[in-house]
Amino acid sequence: MTELPSRSVEHNLLSSSNTPDITIRVDDTFQYIGNLQFILSGTAQVEQFVFADHEEQKINRIFFVQFESSLDGGAYNYSIAETLALGAHEYMHESHSWHWKAMVEENPDADYAQVDAFLRDRGYGTPEYAIIELFVRVLDEAKLNEVLFLYIEDLSYKGLSYSELSDIEKAFEEWTRISQELASRSLESFEVIEG
Repeated sequence: MTELPSRSVEHNLLSSSNTPDITIRVDDTFQYIGNLQFILSGTAQVEQFVFADHEEQKINRIFFVQFESSLDGGAYNYSIAETLALGAHEYMHESHSWHWKAMVEENPDADYAQVDAFLRDRGYGTPEYAIIELFVRVLDEAKLNEVLFLYIEDLSYKGLSYSELSDIEKAFEEWTRISQELASRSLESFEVIEG
């Protein structure tokens, strides 16, 4: 029988005993806000650890770690081409720009919407628009467990506007640069030091 994972945060150091066994250091510019557990769409057990970089109650950046396990036998399959090494393992990663508020309103049960509600319930103002860097690793051959890191920036944090990214021609010209810079900033926000 698999031992249930023990997970905790101390001084921005997140440790998990299994599924996976990992230790993640989150940059001190982020404050640990707390963790939450829930069943996602009736099909997966989720535990999230949420950190935020904020001025007063306005959030500039969110970083959260998500441990997820399938409950219905559905496998985690991704078609993400880009990979990079974090700690001892390869992670898939990709960048997105979102109308964050609209995505949360349209998908209130989604994992990111749970984070948004968790923060708003604690008095924080969450982004209207955001750019996001996702890192994901499927943990087992059966593809029933995964760990995700999500780095989320308020679009205004670096002086961007949604209209700029919505302009298709400009988006094609600029998105490569923007996404590369986003990936660099995201990697400065955390480090996998074990696992």
